[in-house]
Amino acid sequence: MSKNNFFIDKATKEQDQLHSYGVHVNNGTHHVQQDSDIWRNPVNDKHHVCIERLTNETRNLSAPTNGYILVQTNGGLNQMKMGICDMVVIAKLMDATLVLPTLDHKSFWTDPSDFKDIFDIKQFKMTLQDDIDIVESLPSHLAEAAIQQKDPISWSKAYYYQGEILSLLKQHKVVNFLHTDSRLANNGIPNSIQKLRCRTMYEALKCTNKINELAKKLIGRLKQNNDRYLALHLRFEKDILAFTGCTHGLSQQEADEIESLRYSVKHWKVKKIKSTQKRLQGDCPLTPRESAIFLQAMGFPLSTKIYIVAGEIYGEHGLDEFKEKYKNVYTHSNLATEDDLKPFKGLHNQLAALDYALALASDIFVYTYDGNMAKVIRGHRMFKGFQKTIYPHKRKFVKMLDELDKGRLSWDEFSMHVKKAHANRTSRPRRRLSGNMGLWTLLEGCLLIANALAILNEDRFLAPRGWSFQEYSGVKRNTLKGQIIGLIYATQYLRVLLIIFNSLCIVVKLVSG
Repeated sequence: MSKNNFFIDKATKEQDQLHSYGVHVNNGTHHVQQDSDIWRNPVNDKHHVCIERLTNETRNLSAPTNGYILVQTNGGLNQMKMGICDMVVIAKLMDATLVLPTLDHKSFWTDPSDFKDIFDIKQFKMTLQDDIDIVESLPSHLAEAAIQQKDPISWSKAYYYQGEILSLLKQHKVVNFLHTDSRLANNGIPNSIQKLRCRTMYEALKCTNKINELAKKLIGRLKQNNDRYLALHLRFEKDILAFTGCTHGLSQQEADEIESLRYSVKHWKVKKIKSTQKRLQGDCPLTPRESAIFLQAMGFPLSTKIYIVAGEIYGEHGLDEFKEKYKNVYTHSNLATEDDLKPFKGLHNQLAALDYALALASDIFVYTYDGNMAKVIRGHRMFKGFQKTIYPHKRKFVKMLDELDKGRLSWDEFSMHVKKAHANRTSRPRRRLSGNMGLWTLLEGCLLIANALAILNEDRFLAPRGWSFQEYSGVKRNTLKGQIIGLIYATQYLRVLLIIFNSLCIVVKLVSG
């Protein structure tokens, strides 16, 4: 493809994105179309699933285990799922046996459901049988053994588990991990490990027949007469509002109530929060009113069937402002019968799994807060073929909405700006960014700079350019140039130490992959 063709192709894709939201591009000007196909999935650029394991990555079934890992998951359902994926990977890294994870019964919902109540154990074990050994309980000879308790360091690389933790496991034979959230780094991990994470999340962690059967029934009700439906993850719930400190749209009494809840939860470190500032930064979940206006501005007809993926919406008025615009609003509570929901009464994690299934099957998924459930569903929909998923650019949106409310924008102008701002926020294929720079990356960068300074030759490079150390003495050393020359020569004086540090870095890289 020529350079010109590349830019033409890129421009065409951008116009396709705008067309899908009803924005027609003509000589650089954007016009709203009334007959747009807003249900169209983004262009997938021929990307496809690639998570198969290589032959040399298949585990040796006859090899002895290095020990057993017990797992105490923590958080809501989707945080626990992400933790389980990491624990599978960690078991693989250490050639360890994973005992079926125990789910969290003490978090916000205090749900007593265990692994077997939500996930298909047979599917879990069968999918991962060539990766790790999984058992439902410790063998009898270890049942009474002293168990080593361990809280793994967050965001650790592979070498941490293959070194310190593996030594601990071999010594004690059984290690109990007390937390599972974010215990393995997302970046700097071998592709084989990332693939195993995906296999676990999207193929191994399938729900039980009880959950799947009800999900199929509710999906059928939403899609009768070949109707389409949009799933909206409206995270305007009491716990997340208390955690984020977002009070926009609440009464003073309600704002005081969620503030009291935030102060009562010890492990929520941030207590004093400026709600208005946080909203303008785009860090608050959209309110029911804001969510309805967003969907309308994007071009979704007011007759659209909308399934709310959420728990109880907080506030005296709940979904009232949303329903003022969109009448066809469903939840598992009004879509299922009383008999349908009887086996799920009080089991919030099982209901979350039910909502997950309906969000996954929806024609479009929209989420208003970037929490664990939203991230996992978005990833799953991309995994299934880049199914359309929209995440509002909240920082831009709330500013535009405030302008609309103040009468500074007409509705047509507002709608056009909203569509334009979200033309490329549909979960189309994109290059994954590595995220924030960690301490190890910073140290590696410093080492590379030191290496560069250490190899500068004085006679052939520095002296001809007036950077000889002999020329800068006394007062001259206090100048910026003198300080830089001093740094160069100090680095060269420490060449032996640099050789040692570089050798250690190479060994760590080889071990961690």
